[in-house]
Amino acid sequence: MLQNTSAGLSEAEAKARLAKVGENRLRGKKGASVAAMFFSQFKDLMILILAAATLVSVLMGEGTEAITIIIIVLMNATMGFLQEYRTEKTLEALKELSAPTARVRRSGSAGGHNGIKSIIAHLGTEVFPRVKVGVGQKPRQYDLADYVLGHFSREEREQMAEGYRHAAEAVKYMVTDRVDEAMNEYNRKVRPKEL
Repeated sequence: MLQNTSAGLSEAEAKARLAKVGENRLRGKKGASVAAMFFSQFKDLMILILAAATLVSVLMGEGTEAITIIIIVLMNATMGFLQEYRTEKTLEALKELSAPTARVRRSGSAGGHNGIKSIIAHLGTEVFPRVKVGVGQKPRQYDLADYVLGHFSREEREQMAEGYRHAAEAVKYMVTDRVDEAMNEYNRKVRPKEL
């Protein structure tokens, strides 16, 4: 039995459960390895027909034609692989950049946020639930202060509408002492890496 109260788990109990059973996350489908992605290019019917034509050419003593067909097949596979690989990498980058997040915390430090520092000073404790909303990781070329204090781009403003909706829904859980439910629902971290 879980034995949790209506107020949710204590920080210590949450850490103990995390250590015991791990994060409450759905496992995503693992992408194909680079080698598997390359060799999948040879599954096409036309490639199989060209392989058969290569074999016939070899059997007929036409080595030059066989080598030409092999070169064409390898070039086709390489181009298909590069296109698929680049597409996968582009999708990963888009997921990282565009995913709005709403993260629920049961307690914790200010993490450099002056507004949270002020609340902690006023309350005299770090133990209070909070929601963080954002659009993803700071790009490498940005200074942290400039990034945090800068303006959202038009695309980011559109994405933030979803992040704000998530935050509002999370707060509904939190004000009814269901912090754990809010964490389970919204800490899936449409990881700035998950879309």
